[in-house]
Amino acid sequence: MLSRRTLIAIAATGLAATALPAHAAQEVTAQQAYQLLQSRPDIVVLDIRTEREFRSGHIEGAINIDYFSRDFRQRVSELDGSKTYLMHCAAGGRSDASIRILRNAGLTDVYHMGGGTSQWRRDGLPLVR
Repeated sequence: MLSRRTLIAIAATGLAATALPAHAAQEVTAQQAYQLLQSRPDIVVLDIRTEREFRSGHIEGAINIDYFSRDFRQRVSELDGSKTYLMHCAAGGRSDASIRILRNAGLTDVYHMGGGTSQWRRDGLPLVR
């Protein structure tokens, strides 16, 4: 179940609030993600691209945990389960495959930006290097 503050944030950004199965995450577009981050600075951006991809441009304040690293599951399990996360990769494949891993690690308040940084760039949203 989504937290009260998440439901308020969803309502503020025009996203549809629904109860999600344990393996799912709330899907958002890059524009919706940007709006969420503007209204909710407490959201942790989790970028699961490679370090090289991350260095080429990332969302300000994002943390990078490489999906392909051997310790990916371990590092995800060390994240704070009480926080809200916005997870993405380059185009959605790795992040979609990671939703269940995050849920199994106890991260239950997760947004998934399925278009990844590819969509973020296409929408002209800011990235830092």
